[in-house]
Amino acid sequence: MTYRNNQYLKLEIGLEEISKIEIEIDERNREIIEDLDIIGDMPNIIIGYGEKVDYNNIFTSVKILITDQKAIKKNEYIPEHIEDIIVYGYKYKNDRKDKERLKKGLENGEIVNRMIYKRTLAEDKRKCEKEIIEFMKRNEINVNYINETGKTILMNACINGLENVCLEVIKRREYEILINKHDIRGQIILHQAYDYGMFKLTEKLMENKRININYPDRQFGETILFKACRKRDKRNIEKILKRGIDVMIPNNNGLMALDVAIMYDIESIAFKIIKRIEEEEKTRGIEYNYETALILSCQELAMENVAIKLIKKRNIDVNINKTIRYLGLYTSDTPLTIACTYNRKKIVSELLKREDIEIHKPNKEGETAYSIISKSSLDYDRLLHYKSFTKIEKERKEILKMIIKKM
Repeated sequence: MTYRNNQYLKLEIGLEEISKIEIEIDERNREIIEDLDIIGDMPNIIIGYGEKVDYNNIFTSVKILITDQKAIKKNEYIPEHIEDIIVYGYKYKNDRKDKERLKKGLENGEIVNRMIYKRTLAEDKRKCEKEIIEFMKRNEINVNYINETGKTILMNACINGLENVCLEVIKRREYEILINKHDIRGQIILHQAYDYGMFKLTEKLMENKRININYPDRQFGETILFKACRKRDKRNIEKILKRGIDVMIPNNNGLMALDVAIMYDIESIAFKIIKRIEEEEKTRGIEYNYETALILSCQELAMENVAIKLIKKRNIDVNINKTIRYLGLYTSDTPLTIACTYNRKKIVSELLKREDIEIHKPNKEGETAYSIISKSSLDYDRLLHYKSFTKIEKERKEILKMIIKKM
């Protein structure tokens, strides 16, 4: 990173745009200036950060100090040449009155956090919420106050089930500074709101353009789209897709949102995700790997139409033999062997139409489509939930005829 002496930088700091901040660059202070950090999704130059701040060594050309609450608590003295102090988007003058306001805002933030924790002991949730909201309206509060566990007021209110407090916090635009801050599990407030069933808050957060809707949590590497698919939450999935989420982000197990939608039998959503993928393939000029989706859809009765649509795609390998972890189990089959195992007549028929189908290719247990069907190696336990034994046997014999004909 290179700078020129007396370079003018245009920065977006918090919710204010401050231009022409003159920073004198020399070897003595280059190390501090190059220590950049990011708060949320907004670029901030931090003149020292947290406990690193040495206020006595802040160069005289810097008029605005951008710092955090740790530094403010640790250092009482701020040089007179600093005109403004910015802490997580809150701007204060470097005078006694505003310093008191800054101190009070952080103290009251701490009080709100304690009030939220007491809610777990309170019997009347509504009464507790009312008290916290009234306190917030009456007092100067830094809503971006972070407690010792690294959580903001918004995060604490969310995990303690205080949705009305959360809605009060997001009325104050300053909360956007840390809107993409994650907790110890790597979840941002959007994930937490959805996980705790706060759908009104989730909706409000998704409306905010600053929120990183593609943010994957650290635990599973899953975006909010994965979470909604696992809950079969069609209403919110459609909103998430409209919001423009990237459907090509894999989770830590290599599964895509489409794969999860298929696993949880949401046919209408699977088709919508496929449509979005096709649009992305055109605009981004990349090919999506549908192999996992094909294998999963071949064994799900509710996903028969999805499987047929995927088989018709010319760029898909219909002979893939892939090991997939599926709802806690492992499957190692080709699309054809798995369709035979689950007696999927329509899927087998569509696969056999493909000129490139390898009818003799075995699964990883050495069974071919013919051996599975002819020996009745079907998953009867599962199939009998949907059809009578007579109907299953009739379809099995029809599939056997199709395979012999193709052979």
